[in-house]
Amino acid sequence: ATKSPAVAAATTVAASASGLPGRLAWLAWSTMESPKILVIDDVVSLVDELILLLRLMGLPAVGANSVDDGLALLDRFDSICVVVSDVWLAQESGFDLVPRVKDSPTLQHRPLRYFFMSGDTRIEAIEGEFATIDKPIDVPLFVATLRKAVDAKDGQNST
Repeated sequence: ATKSPAVAAATTVAASASGLPGRLAWLAWSTMESPKILVIDDVVSLVDELILLLRLMGLPAVGANSVDDGLALLDRFDSICVVVSDVWLAQESGFDLVPRVKDSPTLQHRPLRYFFMSGDTRIEAIEGEFATIDKPIDVPLFVATLRKAVDAKDGQNST
């Protein structure tokens, strides 16, 4: 898809200001307040829709389309306390993020809450370790669940 000249210019400005590449910079830069939620999915339109939904509901969020881009945003924003990732990404699993965060000297100290999205009912077997979100997404439940997670993390950080 071709970008309009305005979107292309804004993306260039965002990339220069944030030090992040292209679309990733635009999503990060367009966040008005410090993001609390990171959404990772390889379906670009889904990430955009979920970020918009969360922002409209007062939950600042940023999005990525891969584990590597998600790690870059976690490094960039200390305010992120909740991660929502699709299980099946284009070339990796969303679960790959967890050990990479644990192995990262800059991220391993972060108390992140993870949610994994999938339409595969077999994923529920791992629910004891990580919370799951069913696809298709039940929007009111999705927003309420993430709001509760953010509020709980905010409560932990203020004590």
